[in-house]
Amino acid sequence: PDGRSATYLVQCHNVSAGGLGFIHAVPMPRGSRCTVAMQTEEGEGIIASGRVAWTRQVDPASPQGFEVGVQFDRHIDPSPFVPGMLTPSA
Repeated sequence: PDGRSATYLVQCHNVSAGGLGFIHAVPMPRGSRCTVAMQTEEGEGIIASGRVAWTRQVDPASPQGFEVGVQFDRHIDPSPFVPGMLTPSA
């Protein structure tokens, strides 16, 4: 929101067509623009743009540890990034 940018390497979870989540040390402001780069084990990758949709504290007793939800601008095919995920049949 203040015009600065930063790069973070995070472990994603809950990857879906519409977005993903990750754990971060500090909260990220809702609406912050994001560029997410994901790579499969085979080296294939995508870059998806999105925004922070929500941030919530993982443990209210701890000042660190926030789950961040990112909503993609456009849906992606998450199956290459989710082991064992079945793709919908046409």
